[in-house]
Amino acid sequence: MQHRDPHPTAPSRGPREDPRWEPPAPHAGLPASGGNGRGVVHVVAVAHGTDSPEGRGMIDGLRAGVEDRLRQALAGSAVRVRVHEAYVDVQQPRLGDVLAALPAGETAVVLPMLVCDGVHTVHDIADAVVQRPSTGALPPIAAGAAALRLARGLAALVPAALVPAALVPAAPETGPAASGSPPTPGSPPTPDSPATLGWSPAPEQPAVVLAVAGTRRPEGRAQALRLAELVSAVLGSRVEAAFCSAAEPRIGDVVKRHRDEGREVAVLSVLLGEGFFQERLRATGAQYVSPPLLSPEASSAAMLTECLVETVLEGLRTDRS
Repeated sequence: MQHRDPHPTAPSRGPREDPRWEPPAPHAGLPASGGNGRGVVHVVAVAHGTDSPEGRGMIDGLRAGVEDRLRQALAGSAVRVRVHEAYVDVQQPRLGDVLAALPAGETAVVLPMLVCDGVHTVHDIADAVVQRPSTGALPPIAAGAAALRLARGLAALVPAALVPAALVPAAPETGPAASGSPPTPGSPPTPDSPATLGWSPAPEQPAVVLAVAGTRRPEGRAQALRLAELVSAVLGSRVEAAFCSAAEPRIGDVVKRHRDEGREVAVLSVLLGEGFFQERLRATGAQYVSPPLLSPEASSAAMLTECLVETVLEGLRTDRS
């Protein structure tokens, strides 16, 4: 839920005040003590935080869905998960306070309810994790094993009126079978392909643009470009990535370029909820802008739940039965 535009550099605090300090890996996975398949694992589901009551309800529902699905997936195993609420901004409780309150010696893992890496994963989450022993951090959705599942869900939002019906996939599965290798229709673009950056389709073809919030972190930008590649592979049609803030190309510029060339444009929102950035997407002049992923209109909450569950299970190295 985006409630403000700026992406400020995180202020120095805690261990980063030491000039010898180097940032830890933003998501180092489950700590070694938690990989033995036994005992309690505290999953701290951390969101950005929002002022919107509607947005808060959406995040609460997503977290509850993750907890239910994890308990189902791990039923009969020796691992017991306890899911906790936390935020990096706007709302309480803050991540550091939640981690500090957990029982000493018990394994904890931070689950970012975020799409791509950014200042909150590289600084806020990483800072909190290093403060507590037996604690690790999992990757955001687009950086981990669930990226393909997310890509399939996004591809299903493309309207048949703008993209030929043969290219629009069926509604994404929400169970374990939804993960796996990319589909075969169309050739997925290479990392340096123009498919995801500055590419122009033929004049009679609509442009499909993946809209991401944006980050100054290069790894986050790379994850967004890779996500566009995966959506392109699912559709068998080229998809371009653009950003609402902090990174280039900006979504407004990309839509304008395609509109000036006479193309219809479908914008696929990778935003979780309503807010400043979603309004920015609607103001681009695109013929179609998908709703935020947690809105009822998108019907993507179950897909996002499975993305997060898959991320945790991968971190636990636990096979689903």
